[in-house]
Amino acid sequence: MFHQQIAFHLLQCIKDYTYHNQKGCSSKELAEIRKNLSTAKRELDKVFRAQLAKLKKLGWLAETEESVYNGRRVLSVMAEQKRNVKGLIQGSSDTGKTSFI
Repeated sequence: MFHQQIAFHLLQCIKDYTYHNQKGCSSKELAEIRKNLSTAKRELDKVFRAQLAKLKKLGWLAETEESVYNGRRVLSVMAEQKRNVKGLIQGSSDTGKTSFI
């Protein structure tokens, strides 16, 4: 048991060391890709938050407001309002009262 814990922590240290070295020694192109990806994620979050605030103000969101459905960040919209919200319907709750968009 003790040896397994040591092995686990040793492997974790190696993974952390490898990750940080790869990140620090990456090419300029890879650094640019990471920067662009980070910027795109921030922009998507900004748009998602704006839509969340708009729907919340209209009273169209379910109690949970937002969730992760099938690995996607979604808005939890009351089923009767799903046709009024732009976006793809990813699914619905078991009760059918909430649609995930």
